[in-house]
Amino acid sequence: MITSLITVILCLAPDLSSTLPVPRDIDGWIQRTAQLQADVDTHGSDANVIFIGDSITQGWEGNGAGVWQANFTPLKSINLGISGDRTEHILWRLANGHLNGLQPDVAVVMIGTNNFGQQDQDSPSVVLDGVNAIVEQLKSELPNIHVLLLDIFPRGQNFNAMRGSILQVNQALQATYIQDDRVTFLPIGQHFIEQDGTISPEIMPDYLHLSEQGYEIWSDAILPTIQKHIGPVQQVDLADDAIRQVTVDKEAGQYLGHPTTVLLDDGKTVLCVYPKGHGKGQLVMKKSTDSGHTWSDRLPVPASWSTSKETPHMYQVTDASGVKRLILFSSLYPIRMSMSEDEGETWSELEPIGEYGGIVGMADILETGNGSYTTFFHDDGRFIADSGKATGLFYVYAVDSTDGGLTWGEPRVVAHDPSVHLCEPGIVTSPDGSRIAMLLRENSRKKNSHICFSEDKGKTWSTPVEMNASLTGDRHQAVYDTDGRLFITFRDTNSQSPTAGDWVAWVGSFEDLENGGEGEYRLRLSDNQHSWDCAYPGVQCLPDGTIFTATYGHWDAGEQPYIRGVHLDLAFIENQYIN
Repeated sequence: MITSLITVILCLAPDLSSTLPVPRDIDGWIQRTAQLQADVDTHGSDANVIFIGDSITQGWEGNGAGVWQANFTPLKSINLGISGDRTEHILWRLANGHLNGLQPDVAVVMIGTNNFGQQDQDSPSVVLDGVNAIVEQLKSELPNIHVLLLDIFPRGQNFNAMRGSILQVNQALQATYIQDDRVTFLPIGQHFIEQDGTISPEIMPDYLHLSEQGYEIWSDAILPTIQKHIGPVQQVDLADDAIRQVTVDKEAGQYLGHPTTVLLDDGKTVLCVYPKGHGKGQLVMKKSTDSGHTWSDRLPVPASWSTSKETPHMYQVTDASGVKRLILFSSLYPIRMSMSEDEGETWSELEPIGEYGGIVGMADILETGNGSYTTFFHDDGRFIADSGKATGLFYVYAVDSTDGGLTWGEPRVVAHDPSVHLCEPGIVTSPDGSRIAMLLRENSRKKNSHICFSEDKGKTWSTPVEMNASLTGDRHQAVYDTDGRLFITFRDTNSQSPTAGDWVAWVGSFEDLENGGEGEYRLRLSDNQHSWDCAYPGVQCLPDGTIFTATYGHWDAGEQPYIRGVHLDLAFIENQYIN
């Protein structure tokens, strides 16, 4: 069918232009087109990312195969590149089947070099028209797509007239799409050029097509943007599933917020501590002895807990001699700590851990071995020192303990980006323990949440980069279930999400975090009746694999927030709800 259609069109349209869709009368092209059509028909509905282009894009299956497998296969990507294609050929393919059934989040487009480099050379303005036509067709046919438009890559060992023409088109493309919210123009061609203006054969062996190193450069340049625009995965709404829910505490007219939980060694006793107020306020403690299904009355706590200035955070730690203790932090200036060595029956008073303070401390904890731990918080200049002032810059800090949490060292900066407000770190360790991920809230709301990694048990960290929309939120808290699923719960702050402002959870793998994968699915755990105020959760995995998570929220319209818990059997949920 494709062959006969091509013959008819070539007879009717002998005069080609960059914007007139036409096929190519070449056996290899016809076969490749049919092969790609089969891929689209078979896998297209699952694709999150499509790559559209010519031989340089097709080369992801050659020199770029290893890079593709590592970085783009996990993102469910499809390669729609065909060697020799010009803009008019891309337009024909998009109009004749290669978009059928596709609903990707991102289209990566790099096209135009063959309009310059083949026998029938186009002028820069004609090439520009062709590239623009492709972008507009994608936007029209795929209304939810984000187009990642790349510059036409440079070609030729040295600067030449063709490079000059390519530069004209690239400059015009940048000006065209600078204010288009659905298009990101990303010029990455400069990464292939040496300081003296030449192109190295190590990157482009023939000064046009990329080596494996060239594909690594391409991948590194585009991954952050792709990850940012990959949208939410399948969502399961459990908000009305009352059988999973339990009220931990509720008081008429009283704001109850920001709980922290610990599962004790018996595998069924859960402690929950939370403030009477938004962060600041008297700390309250309750206990469950049946895995969070029923709860005690409020328990006695130290007098100093009434002076807590911010959200509490509670952890169980063990020193090098095997002594176990619970530690509870309360922040602002100074950060203070309370301890228990009898599983929460009695507690010490809150005492400063040093002459420093911070916000949401300690947001998470990392065990580094032999009674040593690292905890994390952030600050914007107001509380790191006494009488501090806001600087408009957010820093994420770590402090270390080598004695099972009895004492803590001085803060050290582990993450910072002056262009955004990174805060409230949540820690996830890889299943083999070799790598640590730090998930970060982005409080300026300019970008998605961020992530960075450590391969030396938290001593140093990579530069934070944006995560995708599925994981964009506040106060990420994570746990693995007994089958190895990674469960991360947080407040959804993606403005485009149908669950924006609600308490949600994401289920996936550590590899998804590493590769920018969107995960397996998301859950709406509760419908927050406020636009944002909810979900600083505690989360535990019970011995039978059930996940118990608890947080605060405006669960009833017109009432103050209160503490709710939810029990989740992920295997059951997947069997019942996941396609």
